[in-house]
Amino acid sequence: MRIISLNVWQGIAFDSLMEFMKKESKMTDIFCLQEIYYNSLKIKEFKEVRADLLSDVKNILPEFKMFFCSQTKGYYLDGEKGSKVNFDLEFGMCIFVKNSVKIKSFGHEIILENKLEFLKNKFLGLPVCLQFVGVE
Repeated sequence: MRIISLNVWQGIAFDSLMEFMKKESKMTDIFCLQEIYYNSLKIKEFKEVRADLLSDVKNILPEFKMFFCSQTKGYYLDGEKGSKVNFDLEFGMCIFVKNSVKIKSFGHEIILENKLEFLKNKFLGLPVCLQFVGVE
């Protein structure tokens, strides 16, 4: 079984990331991705980040099941603090499991609640999500 855990850096290096994911998907069973954005409006870019990176990755991994955990909603994280946005931007982490892998269990827990302290404290209060997938 091959697992890749990767901080996707909010999609800032988008082209290189997509090339890497597409190439590695042939040999990888599970991808664990951190710093991934999603929005239901399908807004592709916001400032320097890929605002719908989750959909982009999902499109290049059609043979994978997706498990997303949202850590924040309505905030853009700019490296120093969070800034409120006027659309449903979500930031979180995601696990992609190849369809050929039998999944026994999956889920997530928020282990540090969102108190919005990260707006002032360089993400010290950013909600923390713990994801898991049990496989056979």
